[in-house]
Amino acid sequence: RSRGVTDGFGFVHDADRLMVADASLFPTPIGVNPMETIMALATRNVLATEGVAGLSLRAVAREARVSPSCLLHHYGTARRALEVAARIFARDRLEEMRRRCAARGLSGCLPDQPEELIDVRAWQGWLELGRSDEDVARIVAAARRWQRALVGDALDYRIDGPELDGLVAVI
Repeated sequence: RSRGVTDGFGFVHDADRLMVADASLFPTPIGVNPMETIMALATRNVLATEGVAGLSLRAVAREARVSPSCLLHHYGTARRALEVAARIFARDRLEEMRRRCAARGLSGCLPDQPEELIDVRAWQGWLELGRSDEDVARIVAAARRWQRALVGDALDYRIDGPELDGLVAVI
């Protein structure tokens, strides 16, 4: 709370269910163009709240508070925007998981705060998308390999093979 108005997921402290998901989330400029981060956060929120069925360029644009044509101008195609969002989401999820596993061991690999369930729901959406989109499938497969390594490391590789794969599948 001493570090800002929102937590790490954009939820406003002391305001139930209020989330900031546009550029105002960043207290200082994050680079020349924060569009990729904003779009990735918006995609995460759409996947978490509406699922894969609700994911569209229009839904992401609405969540990011930009026009769909702005996203198309920036990325060229909806498919490219989806690929970029998947990469950013996977990178950020793995970095957070790595940090938490290093600090708390295996329990750090599991969500322990209600707002972390947003990422869990969004990750389930990415997994589902990975079954039908080959670009997302490659990103998800790479993220799953890193997840497996993080979980195996947290367990000092006391289990491996199918048992480790089964544990990673539920994270």
